[in-house]
Amino acid sequence: MRMEIWDKVIVVTIRAGIILMMVVIIWGLFTVSGRSAMNKYEAELKDTEYNTDYDTVREIEETLRSYVTSYEADKIIYETNKDSSDKENKALANAAKSRANRTAATYNQFYLKNSYIWEENVPEDIRSELEYIQ
Repeated sequence: MRMEIWDKVIVVTIRAGIILMMVVIIWGLFTVSGRSAMNKYEAELKDTEYNTDYDTVREIEETLRSYVTSYEADKIIYETNKDSSDKENKALANAAKSRANRTAATYNQFYLKNSYIWEENVPEDIRSELEYIQ
């Protein structure tokens, strides 16, 4: 008699588990809130993978360093030619100033977008901001 009761308990538990799994599957696949929850979970997994990947961090750092190199080169051209009396040198200086400021804007935006990657441990050669040339 005791075995029959335990057999019934096991069967009821299995059936309840199957029904619960079916409800969860139907909820996850066919309701807005279920799809939303699944999509949010998948997005968080992808973000975590992307943000902790060494290659991603290295790529971001290299991109920022290349912006700094480009910025510094244009700044030198501007500083060298800004006071020249030659019109061509003045035009060259203005073009370099424009490129440097565009690079600074791109750098600053890119830095802000990706600054969470380092968690307050920013490499020493990565600046938090490039200044605009006035």
